Amino acid sequence: MSKIKIQDRLAEYFAGLISIQDFADWLAKESASLRADNDEELFNLVASLLNSLDVYFDGHISRFMLRSELAPFAGRKEFEQKVLFAEPRPHHDPLFISAQSRGQLQSGQLAVAV
Repeated sequence: MSKIKIQDRLAEYFAGLISIQDFADWLAKESASLRADNDEELFNLVASLLNSLDVYFDGHISRFMLRSELAPFAGRKEFEQKVLFAEPRPHHDPLFISAQSRGQLQSGQLAVAV
């Protein structure tokens, strides 16, 4: 487990590639043997994330608030995502347009250009 791997998984969550439950399960499993004396910075990062997730799953904050709390830990990541658009047309088969989009994730904001 490393800070970079955590940032990668958070970027996947913010990009909609994994659910918050998937992220939480992964983090809990990967951090089970983590000790403060090994890497204090990583230990504190994981503790902060787990605390935010606990508060969310206990129903004390909304998903929007959770995303705001997790965003600073995500760092800056770039990703590519394929998007499929369907345009209904009367009396015709749907028109499908496939586009590749590039987006950036920074401080919890997603910017996508198609």
